[in-house]
Amino acid sequence: MTADLLVPYHRHMADDRHRELAKALLTWSLQLCSCNRGSAWHAREAFYAATFERYCAPPDAAERENLLCAKYITFFFSLDDGLHNELEALADQLRSGRPVRAGELGTLHDALLADLRAHGLDTKQVEARIAELCAAAVTERARDARTMTQEQFHDLRMVTVAAKPYIDCRRAVRNLPVPNEENLVEQALEAIYIANDLASLDKETASGGAGEYETSNIVRFHAACSGRDLNAVITTVTDRYNHIAATLRNTTPGPLATILTSTVDGNLRAHVGLSTTRYPGAARLLRCLQPVVPPSRR
Repeated sequence: MTADLLVPYHRHMADDRHRELAKALLTWSLQLCSCNRGSAWHAREAFYAATFERYCAPPDAAERENLLCAKYITFFFSLDDGLHNELEALADQLRSGRPVRAGELGTLHDALLADLRAHGLDTKQVEARIAELCAAAVTERARDARTMTQEQFHDLRMVTVAAKPYIDCRRAVRNLPVPNEENLVEQALEAIYIANDLASLDKETASGGAGEYETSNIVRFHAACSGRDLNAVITTVTDRYNHIAATLRNTTPGPLATILTSTVDGNLRAHVGLSTTRYPGAARLLRCLQPVVPPSRR
C-alpha cells in the first residue's frame, strides 16, 4: 500500500535508493499521522523530503544518516505546508519550555528528536535551531516589507530557509563539533535561500496576493523596496549566488566544507528536479546558477 502511493512520483526519482528513502519516510509519517489530509498528501511530502536528502547528502552518507536527516526535512515540509495553528502552538511551547502538544507537527518534532537520541546523538543544537525556526516562521509573512531593512530580511530568511537545523542534523550524525567557520555556514545558507526563492518565484508571482511573499522571497523583497523590476533583481541575486559558489569552491577541503558543498549543490539539483512538481517553472531561473562543484568533477 505504501509503495503504491509513491508510484506517481517514480518517474521523478533518481534511483532505487531515492525510492526506498521515500518509502521509509512515508511509512514513518503515516505511523505518526493524526491529520485528515490523507495518505496521498503524505506521499507527496515524503517524495519532496526524499528528493532533497537524495541530492544534498554527501556521497559517503550511509543509509542511517540519510534517513535521520530526511526525517528532519519531512518535519520541515509539514511545518511549511501544514496547519499554521499547529506551528503557532509548537513555537509557543518550545519558547516556554512546556511539553509539546501541537498536533501532528509536534508529534513529528518529538519523534525526530527521539530517533536522533536513540542513536546516541547530541540533539541540543538541533533542538535550539528548530525552536528558532518555528519562532521565525510564525512571524515571517506578518512582517511588513516596507519597514524591514535589508539586514532584517537577510537575518530572517537565513532562519526560515530551514537549512541550519538540517546541517546540524548531519553534523550530529557525523560527530562533528560546532563549526568555527561560521562565515562559511552563513554563506551556504544565503546561497540556499537564494536558490529557493528563485525556484519559487514564478509560482508565487502567479498566485497573486500583493505583498504576501515580499518578506519571504529575496527577489520580491528587493523589487518592492527598490522599485526595480524583477528581471534586474534576478540578475543581482544570481550574481550573488555565483559569487558564493566560487567562494565555497575555493575553500580548504574538510568535513564541514564537504557538508556545505553537498548541501548547496544538492539544494540546487533538488529544486531543478522538482521543477515539474513543487516548483513549476524553476528550471528557467536556476539554470543560471553555478554549482560549487562542476558536473565534470563529481
